[in-house]
Amino acid sequence: QFCCIASPMSLSTSAKQDRCHRDATKSETPNEGAGSVDTDDKYQNQHWINYVRSVHSYREEKLRSSPGYFSIPAEERHHEQCQIHPFPPLRHTPVIVLPLRINLIRNDFIGCSESLNIDSVRDIVRQMNTYWEQAGIIWNLTETAELSFDDMNFPVARQEEVRHFIHSLKRGPDGKMRNKKRRKGVFLDTILSQFQYRERGDEGYGVYFLDITGHESQGCCISREHHCVIMGERSNKGYERLTKRPFECLAKTMAHELGHALGLGHPRGLTFRDGRKHCMTRGRRNLMEGGVDL
Repeated sequence: QFCCIASPMSLSTSAKQDRCHRDATKSETPNEGAGSVDTDDKYQNQHWINYVRSVHSYREEKLRSSPGYFSIPAEERHHEQCQIHPFPPLRHTPVIVLPLRINLIRNDFIGCSESLNIDSVRDIVRQMNTYWEQAGIIWNLTETAELSFDDMNFPVARQEEVRHFIHSLKRGPDGKMRNKKRRKGVFLDTILSQFQYRERGDEGYGVYFLDITGHESQGCCISREHHCVIMGERSNKGYERLTKRPFECLAKTMAHELGHALGLGHPRGLTFRDGRKHCMTRGRRNLMEGGVDL
């Protein structure tokens, strides 16, 4: 089976920095009413505070000396910043906890099976967190919901049409999925709109499990704007035929697609302006490079 472990720094540095820098000033002053604090905690807290202050000063100076600084792509700004102020070891950084809701779509035509349930979802999320913990990020499972369609709003005949369309989705010679625009419209406007995915997206990140998401497809971040990921319980990517994927493989795909929901892309082959690679894995596989189960 495919095993993908990302290096801590290469997995989510820019995503983590953006979130941490916004929140860091809130925690710069220890809570005086919180009682005594362990010496190691004080040291770690101060280490992070010093780093945040240095970065704030660096950014302010860059903006004063170069007004067009923030027109530079974010990844380039973070890369340049890290050359001067390296990101601290994870033991010195706050842990980011992100809300996650898993939605199990139950339907005879396009839904997932009973193999996916509260217990198995809990196990999948636990395994998925082993990837993100390397970046100081933990996904907190807030709810596992079972969703079904209202046949009045989504007639059975239409459900059959949607099933046929999903099974017709294939990749082109370049390896990219065809009919992306229509695929997005069907999954969002026809399927997930039945479950108010936009409103749910405002409350956190959502993963929706279906039977499949297309041929040679395991999942997709179908809407970054609404923090929405679709996942196929079965896939023929890496298999001779449509096959129920092991939970550890579902966990890996979920971790990858949630990376897209956080704004991360595929780093393979990408370089910064100074020629350095986007992803310094030091010989290890990066989560966002993708892959197959077998």
